[in-house]
Amino acid sequence: MFIIAILNKSGIKLNITKTSYKERPLKILKKYSYYYNQTLYVITVKCCMQIRELDLKELEMAYGVLRQLRGELSYKEFEDLIYDMRYMNYTMFGIVEGEELITYAGVAVQTNLYHKRHLYVFDLVSDDKYKSKGYGAMMLDFLGDYARASMCENIVLSSNFIRVDAHRFYEKNGFEKKSYIFLKTLV
Repeated sequence: MFIIAILNKSGIKLNITKTSYKERPLKILKKYSYYYNQTLYVITVKCCMQIRELDLKELEMAYGVLRQLRGELSYKEFEDLIYDMRYMNYTMFGIVEGEELITYAGVAVQTNLYHKRHLYVFDLVSDDKYKSKGYGAMMLDFLGDYARASMCENIVLSSNFIRVDAHRFYEKNGFEKKSYIFLKTLV
């Protein structure tokens, strides 16, 4: 997607339009040059990065990024678990540019006795190509707004002991280490 701004030589904006075709700005310029009967300038801005909810049709795209965090999880297991988690309103969010997923977050609004109503972040990962470029922080900001709109008091997540860089990232973004999570394998 591209946003095209049509300007006259004084820099006055005459029109703004969107296009998904790279060749189209020239056609637009010819059209508006004729229409306005003057020399025009075009500014093309690549667009449009979105933070949005991902739907079930986008599971393969989501898995492509999530497997960088959960390498042991097969696509079939991922798909089955996503369907199982729907009862808890597990929601998938992504930072998407064009057809490419940059950052994935899997969250659910939950309530319990110690965190009250909160947003639990089950998964947060940026594609390796985009790590350390601010997308994780951008997603956390979005999730903060989402949590406030959902009347949550906190955002809660857990992170494996070995993910020291992730711990620094979370602390830098206002999270505090509060507790340990204990796990006993039954199978």
